[in-house]
Amino acid sequence: MITRDSFVSSLDDVSNLGDHYDFIDGRARQGHREPLKEIFTELSKGGPRSRIPDWALRAVLERIVEALALTEGHENALAALELAAGPPKSIGGSAWARGPRTASRVVAAQTPAVIDALLRKPPDLEMAALVLQEAVVRRKLPMESAAARETQVRLAEAKHPLALLPLTLLDLEQGVLLPEYGLGSSGTSMPFGPMGEYQTVAAAPSVGSLEMTEATSIEWADLIAAAVLNWKQESNGKVEARVFRIELAIGDDVASILPKLGLESLGLADTLRLRTSVTAKDVFTVLFSAASSGGAYSSGACAAYGRLLAWRSLAGLVGAPVGAPYHDVAADSQQCHWCIFDSPSEWYCQVAWDIGIACFNPARGEIALLAATDED
Repeated sequence: MITRDSFVSSLDDVSNLGDHYDFIDGRARQGHREPLKEIFTELSKGGPRSRIPDWALRAVLERIVEALALTEGHENALAALELAAGPPKSIGGSAWARGPRTASRVVAAQTPAVIDALLRKPPDLEMAALVLQEAVVRRKLPMESAAARETQVRLAEAKHPLALLPLTLLDLEQGVLLPEYGLGSSGTSMPFGPMGEYQTVAAAPSVGSLEMTEATSIEWADLIAAAVLNWKQESNGKVEARVFRIELAIGDDVASILPKLGLESLGLADTLRLRTSVTAKDVFTVLFSAASSGGAYSSGACAAYGRLLAWRSLAGLVGAPVGAPYHDVAADSQQCHWCIFDSPSEWYCQVAWDIGIACFNPARGEIALLAATDED
């Protein structure tokens, strides 16, 4: 039987952590936080631990934080946030960024009253920002919370990137998909993937001559791709983000001109899979899930930064000025024509992480496109 005294030494050459997880989970349920914090601190000190496998060290640290985060009660939640607020530790050659994942689990598991108390005295400003925005997205921010407003002011004074996000959800953000958590598990639906159930159409030419000029810049492409850059940077993904100035002929629509744009994602495929009855809300849901949940190997930014990245991508797609208020971006998006697509081309991985979004903004005479794909 594993005890506090034997816990660390019993990790030498370990091949199964079942008993260690039982010890951690049991102490968390019983409110015995101090032994868990002691173990976490001891294992986090670094230095040579040649007989403890890297995977086991990482797994135990994660389990301690996760067990505390998912156990009801202010003191458990605060302990999880305090442990996660420290600098990322390099374990097995990679840094474990605990903050967003821990804040997501804490907010998912705790009551609005506990969350409000955490905002009054958070471990640091970054964790306060994460908890605040996770609470907004999960609708767990108490009405008229003074702590929330004070946190927002502090974020603004520090010019924190999350400071400008509203403390209430806009209409476009209603119904975004969020993960459910259990000890050692999480799951969420994905609003993207190979579109076999949607209309497959021939890549027909446009009605008239098509006058277009590519207007893509590096900065604009990066803004459009903000929600899916983690697929490329942390996984096996590919991303295509482009903008064209264009004059549509009478009778043309966004879908009909896609094959004319020379997109890498469409390649030479002679058919497209289309979903044309698309709203800006549908698009935001896709962008949010791509950013917050990640790709095949990327863990995603979770809800707080996922929300920010989704708004950045939406702003890029509609051509909003840099720094435009989110209410203005939302209003612009309602005036645009949207299409979701993919293709049987070899560019798409055809696994589970396929995205194609086209946005025509008639006020600007521009069509912006985002395509992304990833595989395990």
